[in-house]
Amino acid sequence: MCKSFDDDKRFTMLNVLKENFVEIHKIIIDELNSLKISVNAQALRMEEQEKKIKDMEEKNLQKQTKIDSLEKKYDSLKLKMIMNELITSACKAVYLFQSYFINPIIKDMGIDSWSQLTGT
Repeated sequence: MCKSFDDDKRFTMLNVLKENFVEIHKIIIDELNSLKISVNAQALRMEEQEKKIKDMEEKNLQKQTKIDSLEKKYDSLKLKMIMNELITSACKAVYLFQSYFINPIIKDMGIDSWSQLTGT
């Protein structure tokens, strides 16, 4: 009878251990699945952040292109302004040369206007 009791006790303990093992296994599997879901969610968040970064880089590149274009236009306008100032200065120099040197000579020659000199 003692042997039968020991066998029953052993059998009960094995069943309890088996149930505990099954329960532990289930908990581990649930935790692994939870971790898997968490890792997948984190991967999705990282992909979204990478996409946002890429979009921002593209926008910055577009803005930089616009800035470069505006700088070129500004430089072009600045160059045109300098050229206009040079042309204006040259015209003033020609006018002064004409007024102080050419006009007195023309008057000495008895010609009243440039049109008589040029024939137009």
